[in-house]
Amino acid sequence: MIKKMIFKFLKLLSVAFCMLPRKMSLFLGIGIGLTLYYFIPFRRGVALTNLKIAFPNKRKSELEVILKKCYKHFGLLIADFLQLPNLNSKNISSFINFNDKAKNLLKRNSSNIIMTGHFGNWELFLPMLGYNGFRSSGVAQKQKNKSGEEFFKWLRNFKNTSVITKKNSIEAINNILDEKQNLVLVSDQYAGKRGTQNNFFKKQTSTPKGAAIFSFKKKIPILLFFIYIKKDSNYYLEAKELKINKIKTSKKNYIEKVNQIYNDELENIVKKYPEQYFWFHKRFDRKFYK
Repeated sequence: MIKKMIFKFLKLLSVAFCMLPRKMSLFLGIGIGLTLYYFIPFRRGVALTNLKIAFPNKRKSELEVILKKCYKHFGLLIADFLQLPNLNSKNISSFINFNDKAKNLLKRNSSNIIMTGHFGNWELFLPMLGYNGFRSSGVAQKQKNKSGEEFFKWLRNFKNTSVITKKNSIEAINNILDEKQNLVLVSDQYAGKRGTQNNFFKKQTSTPKGAAIFSFKKKIPILLFFIYIKKDSNYYLEAKELKINKIKTSKKNYIEKVNQIYNDELENIVKKYPEQYFWFHKRFDRKFYK
């Protein structure tokens, strides 16, 4: 009963946001972000630790400015997330600049593996791809709260797309790639012993191997896509192909090279827009958070 009530409340909240003009929704989103920053600063310590690691030469006051902007950006993400049901094939291009370079990269092959990170607004990849006619699937962590999981499924229901939970991902991913779909992977979660050891902002991190393994096994190209927001409140896409000669590279070396290039490219764009990175998760070796 309580779970149903929570789901209905979240759905009503989304419906309420969907009734607002996007500018007003984003204004409320900034308010949500500032409320979190001043009164409910979740994972503030983790975020500050990450920022100190990434920008060791910045003063504490400078890091605090970035952190405040991070919370405001997170508020914008919440607002746009709640408005996802508003999206369709006709209006998706009104605030997302899906450039020709990205489209041409996707059209070169019947199937692509898209690597991205918790940067900008990663939740927009599936609707952007699906409503532009690119059949795509993404892998997401299953929510511990059943009401939250049901709500996320409801929000992420877009044309030409599907969402796979990590628990059942291997078989499902194989099927998706065999069906010539695009696969979107957010690959910057710390992977521990299961990942490759890579550098990110000159410090050690562990990167999931999934994207590189499937690329090597099925000979599918990897595209690096990062979506970010500008002052005009529109989203823009940075896209490039990750090129490595598979013929002259062993599987192990290929995976390591892919993941290091991915981390380097993610670092480059985070340096440009540090407030748009999700600094709230433990991105580096666990010794930094003790």
